[in-house]
Amino acid sequence: MAALLETVNISKRFKGIKALQGVGLRIRRGETLGLIGPNGAGKSTLVNVLCGQLAQDTGDIFLDGVEISKMRPHRRCHLGLSRTYQIPRPFPDLVVLQNVIPSVLCGKTEHRPNLEQATQEAQAFLEFVGLADKQNVEARDLTIYELRLLELARSLATRPKILFVDEVMAGLNPAEADTAVALMSSIKETYGVTICWIEHVMSVLMEAAQRIIALDYGEIIADGPPGEVADNQRVIEAYLGSEWRQYA
Repeated sequence: MAALLETVNISKRFKGIKALQGVGLRIRRGETLGLIGPNGAGKSTLVNVLCGQLAQDTGDIFLDGVEISKMRPHRRCHLGLSRTYQIPRPFPDLVVLQNVIPSVLCGKTEHRPNLEQATQEAQAFLEFVGLADKQNVEARDLTIYELRLLELARSLATRPKILFVDEVMAGLNPAEADTAVALMSSIKETYGVTICWIEHVMSVLMEAAQRIIALDYGEIIADGPPGEVADNQRVIEAYLGSEWRQYA
């Protein structure tokens, strides 16, 4: 499977603290990749660097063969890179539909609809994630589950090649979590999007991911099939704990 996104020797420091140390990864086209690790391991920092919210200190990033290492976030979005946030970031005073329309208008450069077309497309994405009946509700009035669905709709509306999903399961009850897992599967099947999924609910990634990468102290300590990573001694010691062996 060809690499869609690749990094070489990515490092990032914060006042002397090594958040990322020589990270080299390959995200394969069409896969669902899980990204795990303890709090402070560098997961969100890595996504922020890949998406352009943070500048790396060293290293290079390639998306579909194009070097994007110094590109601003909107340029990376135009090339097909999108993300959600662990803490949703809607425009709270705008209704749900108005939150999605800008994503349609500002996504891939080869896709430039007019406002009427963008409105129709935004409605279609809201219907896909299950928020069609909320399109005229102000974003500030949504539940945490609905806000996470809105995050997915906004990200999908940019028509990404690769989507970084940051802890979409956080704060959800079991029924909502099951629906979210099914939705992630539908996203891949319907839109053919490559997914990199940061998640603390390891059982979800064991089912949903074809491959898992584990980070600890800014370094990749394991990379492989879910069962193999779950049985990796360094991952068990750094993150999962010995009781996780029953799932490996």
